[in-house]
Amino acid sequence: MEAEEIKILISATQLIIVLVGAAWAYFRLWKEGIHRPRIQFEIEFNPFEHIDKERPVEFRIIINNKGLTKHQFYKINLRVRGIGAGENLELWKGNEPRLLFPHKLIDTEVIYKQKYNYVFVEPGVEQILNYNTKLPSSLRLIQVRAEFEYDRSKNHSVERIFELRTTHNTVYKTISTKNPS
Repeated sequence: MEAEEIKILISATQLIIVLVGAAWAYFRLWKEGIHRPRIQFEIEFNPFEHIDKERPVEFRIIINNKGLTKHQFYKINLRVRGIGAGENLELWKGNEPRLLFPHKLIDTEVIYKQKYNYVFVEPGVEQILNYNTKLPSSLRLIQVRAEFEYDRSKNHSVERIFELRTTHNTVYKTISTKNPS
């Protein structure tokens, strides 16, 4: 073999190594998405005994980071709507067959902005955010929705309906997992 043939062989080997490395990086980082957030998002609801015409309640938003990257939450919205005890069930016009919850009860951010700018969750960590408030005791059903944004184009939400029974200290739980692509 001459020196020029050896140079061509080395260049071809280097090109093959670069192409194999690029293919590996593409599949590992893009297709498998190891750099993407993988957040399990849950809502728990804990109603307490009536006090006069109101009921203290606790909403627990549970964030479990199952990915490999730290995730920062700058805004987590909590929305609660209700149906009164004596009201008929109706469908939401234009969004059938979804149920209509006519009473807006809560529409707020969960992160306490006066003290914290954001909440972060490290990989493998479960973070619990509590939101305690009161609801009218005249409610029969509530719809709870929590939502956050991965970025400006992708959001993640969980929504659940809970029945307000006369018993207390019953924790209601839901789980939502979503991996945006």
